[in-house]
Amino acid sequence: MNDLTNSLADSRPWWVEILIVFCLFSPGYYFGNEYIMLALPLITLIYDHSFWKKMYVNWKNNKWNYNAIRYFWIPCLFLFLAGLNKLFNGHELRSLRDLYSSFMLLPFLLITARGIFSIRVFKVAVIFVIIECFVGILEYYFKTRSFFVPLNNESMIFNDISIYGTRVFGFATNSPIFGLRCLIALFILEFIPWKRYLKWIFKVILFLGVIVSFNRSVVICCLVFYSLQFVQLAWNQRHSLRQLVRNKYFYDSLVTFILLALVFGSDFMMKGMNRDGVKREELLVQLNTTEKEKKFFDGNSENGLNTEYSNDSSSVQSNNDVSVENRSDTSSSLKQINAQKNSLSILHYPQLKEIYELDSLGAFTRNFLALTESIQSSGRKLIWLNYIQFIEKNPLVGNGSEKLYFTALNPRNNELELMHAHNSFLELFATNGLLLGLMYLLMIGMWWQKKNSPFIITILIYSMMQYGIFWGMSFIDVIFVFLIISNYNNVNFGSKPSRS
Repeated sequence: MNDLTNSLADSRPWWVEILIVFCLFSPGYYFGNEYIMLALPLITLIYDHSFWKKMYVNWKNNKWNYNAIRYFWIPCLFLFLAGLNKLFNGHELRSLRDLYSSFMLLPFLLITARGIFSIRVFKVAVIFVIIECFVGILEYYFKTRSFFVPLNNESMIFNDISIYGTRVFGFATNSPIFGLRCLIALFILEFIPWKRYLKWIFKVILFLGVIVSFNRSVVICCLVFYSLQFVQLAWNQRHSLRQLVRNKYFYDSLVTFILLALVFGSDFMMKGMNRDGVKREELLVQLNTTEKEKKFFDGNSENGLNTEYSNDSSSVQSNNDVSVENRSDTSSSLKQINAQKNSLSILHYPQLKEIYELDSLGAFTRNFLALTESIQSSGRKLIWLNYIQFIEKNPLVGNGSEKLYFTALNPRNNELELMHAHNSFLELFATNGLLLGLMYLLMIGMWWQKKNSPFIITILIYSMMQYGIFWGMSFIDVIFVFLIISNYNNVNFGSKPSRS
């Protein structure tokens, strides 16, 4: 897949390309289901059968070359070892669902990432996200988090003090998914040979989507990506200054980074990105608020409406993002947790421990607490500590290659919820253990295509702040694997093509 423009995938009908994008994005839509993604490998096997036939013949004639080892034999070895880990160290089988583990999706992920993408798929995907950005902007204008997801009292935006308090969902079920889609669309935009002015228009719209979705991780990753792209262009063409000066992508990356740094580095944006937001007096001065608006603001303040997200311990970003640092009435919470744990769907998962219940003597724990003391983390520090201590106690086998979740009581609705690690690497090691986790990372390293390093590094950084990759099969997993196995993009980095 060195050249997407001439790939067999472009021979697919338009309606198939639209279906592919729908399947990629549907798990994050308010009406979506994650199982829809399993249609993707089937689509590429049906419509690109000649391509896969050639791949099979090539593999048959070269079973032990480098590509066969890294794309076939090592994944097979990982699947075999993960299967043994699940068999001997996984939880007890109580239903048919317990036979499944996310590592089993690796073959489907590879097939999808290798054969599903084309220039037309990328174009349709960007247009989908652009439409979602316009929906998000309208949601922001009408002061509602979502036109589609029922959120009861939480659906209206009352807090104008911080950008966090005004985040919207677009078509997604929560704002982080919307923000991540905008980031991926910015990546995809680099692969499409559109006119330069059109790409800049789409960039601006996608940046507006990043702002209204408010995801600090995405903001940081945008800055990281364009700085890395700028550095890579400069480094690869360091011996030919004339060629570098003539490279339009060099200027695009530099200008984009500077604009983003100026916008998000402004005093108002920096304070707005803080959960506590801007002080009322500063906000009124900066917005040149009228007396009528001041009265409205004061009325909302008296009713407590503008403090909905001002406290770190009371925010819920999504179904799995529950801050639990300061829960009260622990004994009653434990009773409700034990009562709800009779459900088979959460029987296998450990309970999230409070900070005072954790072992604070471990080296990792002490170092982690020292490094993150001043970081505002939306309750993630407690979740990360629980995962770190689980890994310390189960370093070799992890959770038996069963995806690890912790259970905790949501203080807003008193319902038990499952929480992932909010960090892909913690989730990987807690699930599989250190040995299998390192083997998976080694496999990724062997697939890594140097030309796409800015994209890959940015996604890895995002996944350290959020649960991004390693879901098993999600749209970011598919994009990530595509980027590490394909050396194609529309940017001329001046580097030699790597092996594919």
